[in-house]
Amino acid sequence: MTKTTTIRVSRQVHGLLSEQARERRLSLAGYLSELARRQSKEVLFAEERRAAHLDGQDPAVMAEYAAWQNSSGDAWDRQTDESVG
Repeated sequence: MTKTTTIRVSRQVHGLLSEQARERRLSLAGYLSELARRQSKEVLFAEERRAAHLDGQDPAVMAEYAAWQNSSGDAWDRQTDESVG
């Protein structure tokens, strides 16, 4: 059996969370678990967006990206051309 604990929230917050859980046909514990998982994912996505933004401002990273974009598909195109011809 999963061990549990108690968290203290105001009655207003408890009511709001209970209502949201009920709308989703979840228990309050299930809804809180869903919120926690969603928040963890959002943090990861935010970190990825921040890293991508910083990469976009780095001339060395953008030069490497451009080099990859310019060479992308060359080997595949040659292989496809050879197999057709």
